Amino acid sequence: NFSTPCDLELISDKIAVSDAKWSRVLLFPLPISSNAKEADTVIGQKDFSSSTFSSGLDGLHAPCEISYKDSNIYISERLNFRNSIWNEADLNAASSLLIQEKLEIAGPFQTEISANTILDAMIFEAEDAMLIADSALNRALIWKNAEEMFKKDPNFIIGQSDLSSRSSGVGRRALDSPTSIKKKDDLILVVDRKNHRIVGFNGISDVNETDFNVLLGQSDFDSKEQGLSDSKFNNPLDLCINDLHVFISDNSNHRILRFSKPLSINAKADLVLGQANFVENRRLITSTMDSNTKNSDLGFNYPSGIYCDNKNLIVTDTGTSRVLYWGSLPESSFMAADLIIDDIEFSEASETSELEFCFIAKFLNW
Repeated sequence: NFSTPCDLELISDKIAVSDAKWSRVLLFPLPISSNAKEADTVIGQKDFSSSTFSSGLDGLHAPCEISYKDSNIYISERLNFRNSIWNEADLNAASSLLIQEKLEIAGPFQTEISANTILDAMIFEAEDAMLIADSALNRALIWKNAEEMFKKDPNFIIGQSDLSSRSSGVGRRALDSPTSIKKKDDLILVVDRKNHRIVGFNGISDVNETDFNVLLGQSDFDSKEQGLSDSKFNNPLDLCINDLHVFISDNSNHRILRFSKPLSINAKADLVLGQANFVENRRLITSTMDSNTKNSDLGFNYPSGIYCDNKNLIVTDTGTSRVLYWGSLPESSFMAADLIIDDIEFSEASETSELEFCFIAKFLNW
């Protein structure tokens, strides 16, 4: 089971889930054929019953975002302020670290990176690029070559005009606490959390000081209101892109929204998961949900990390410490998950405690 699951990634023939509060990453062998599937590998702890955080090579502290490339697992550790790299051949300890102290360059980038939390790190496999959502400094960074990360300045800066700037804002070039960045083919999307929108670039190769030409969640680039409809968000956190669709975790509306490609300005979602329609945002708690929405495979309680390809959809539901798995992509709204990775019955779950909520809020920089 989990405590504050954060992100997930496909790792060879396994699904990796970051279990942030217990400072570990669990690997579950595929296929997932039953609820309460047991992990067969743990990263960051000596065994499945341990939960001690560590800054050593063999440990983790609040791991969240996971990425995978060429047998290496990249884990973003929010409270160690680093990315650790683990090779599949030996998961007893990280093979290397990407942290501020290891930087080989001078200048503002070196001094600033240690003062913020890296909220998302993605390796874009087709180009071997590294993409980072740098929430505290209101920017996203892209290295064309992942191996140059933290060794050289990034090739592209989104949200700021240079590496010494850090102001938040709204508009065609500004960001406010971005939490995720994803790329597929010529589409780059950034979750602009506090502006309650998704922005990005479609068909633009050089994104330095370039206007966004993709916008979801707002009617224009100068608006930043939260909302509840088929075209509004309330604290979006993560997204995934496949060949036909974009799925977005609309965290504080307790739902997942699907948008069909190609994306248009202020497009409307064509599918919702976790709610019966686009104008409800009920949180999944047994004491307050009616019989139609209290089922554990239908609702969410602050969904966060999301993974999709052209067949599968997987979501971490932070408020109930579960992972929900759709073995085929949902084709209709309010479609139940096929499987749930958790070893407790939902009737035993309760509201997130104040301590757990504070822990989540610390991650989200609230």
